[in-house]
Amino acid sequence: MATIDELRYIQAFSRIIGVKEDDAIEYAQRKGLNALVDNATQLLATPVQREKHQAFLDLYRMSSGINTRNPIINSPEAASAFFHSVMDKIYDKEAFVVAFLNTKNRVIDHEVVSVGTINSSIVHPREVFRNAIINKANSVILCHNHPSGDLNPSKEDISITERLRETGNLLGIRVLDHLIINGINQQELYSFKAKGVLEATEVYNITSSVLNEETNYDFTKATKGQSIDFNIPIQEHAYPLPDHPDISITDRNSYGYLDDEMLPLSRERAAELFEQDLTVYLLYEDDTEAMAFDRKDIDNHSGIFGIQRTDWIALQDYEAIKGKEKSSVSELEQRFLETSNNSFAIYQLKNGEKLRDYRFEGLNRLQDVGLSVDHDNYELIYTAPLTDFNGNQNHTLNKLYEQFNINHPADFKGHSLSVSDIIALKVNGVVSSYYVDSFGFKEQPHFLSTQNYLETVEKSVEQNYNHLDGIINNKPTVAELEQTERKKKKTSIVEQLKTKPFIEKEKHKKTPQIGREKER
Repeated sequence: MATIDELRYIQAFSRIIGVKEDDAIEYAQRKGLNALVDNATQLLATPVQREKHQAFLDLYRMSSGINTRNPIINSPEAASAFFHSVMDKIYDKEAFVVAFLNTKNRVIDHEVVSVGTINSSIVHPREVFRNAIINKANSVILCHNHPSGDLNPSKEDISITERLRETGNLLGIRVLDHLIINGINQQELYSFKAKGVLEATEVYNITSSVLNEETNYDFTKATKGQSIDFNIPIQEHAYPLPDHPDISITDRNSYGYLDDEMLPLSRERAAELFEQDLTVYLLYEDDTEAMAFDRKDIDNHSGIFGIQRTDWIALQDYEAIKGKEKSSVSELEQRFLETSNNSFAIYQLKNGEKLRDYRFEGLNRLQDVGLSVDHDNYELIYTAPLTDFNGNQNHTLNKLYEQFNINHPADFKGHSLSVSDIIALKVNGVVSSYYVDSFGFKEQPHFLSTQNYLETVEKSVEQNYNHLDGIINNKPTVAELEQTERKKKKTSIVEQLKTKPFIEKEKHKKTPQIGREKER
């Protein structure tokens, strides 16, 4: 065939319709590539093939309109135009809409999160990011309208934006921008990124203000001022390649894929990272790529694979931080459980694909599908004294929920408190744990049982590992040691010999066993 793209098109056509690839290639060579679409009757031998071809035609005819409904967003103006098309019919009411983007910044889907009122209780991270996760979105753009025409953000707007940005960072789904638009003048908009409310990143280039000015920013390309950093040879980066030494940058270049923002992977490594919920790409010899949406895409691809450099570096940074924090988690939990003061602790689900079905789910939903709340699935994120306990636990839980959503402490590193999190209270020496449910809080009496947490602490600090009995660092006292020694002295040599088992003398010397020598 003339190009790799044409051959790939024919291969896809053959798989969908169920005809032999050689027959489809020969047919296209004789009648032209377009014949597979509008004149494939002679190629279709069975009713099933003809039915599949009709479905293929329907999709083909609709595809011309897909790109207009799912545009590539590469500027605030492009984002504004998209959101105006979505919100045209609701400009008399305030609405909050989220666009989900892939790695090329093409809109995958969008969702109207709220109509009528915009506040932190309605625009909740779980509502915004649930479909972002389902759609495997690489990033999101937020937008809401001000029917009055005033584009200045309120304090609530800023608070919601910051909260969603923090959640996105935790989930690895970037919030690229938050726009405020109106129905009075479609040329006017307010960009949180342009105004500095969202911190700038290396992949988001803003050259001027958005409101009433020409603006040109690019979500995917670096600016000239950043070109030095992006031109560093990939081999010299501080992080190791994700699949070294099995596949190198040279191997990738020789294959025909030359984008240095994509690090090469073998099939095995690609499958491993995909299972960790990282975005993996199928790389082609014509310097193009496609996202792998399921494991079959990886299994069926005959070439090499890739992961974006920014994703790989972010993973390395995250694992380095988690490695440092891991050793201190048990000590933090120990301090919470052993303190004599009233205090609280916040637990959140560990990251990873294995716990995806638990995240942001109500307790009834978990139980309906056979899942349960397990301490091993959580990590302690934060603990502090409970200074204003008034005797009402429900009031205290609601106050903590509000604090860790609106005005959490500066040293709190978790995401805003949400469904599936755990709040543990220690009041008057009694520990109780509560699941943050869709509505209210549900007590989990077995989440921090005494035996479990003491065993965890003992395993990390007990010097006498044989004594896992709920007492930290129990070991023989001085008096006990002296008494043992006195008993040893009272035992005569004869008595010691009597109790010693008889061992027949060996006739031949043997080489001492290495393991036993080490034990000595």
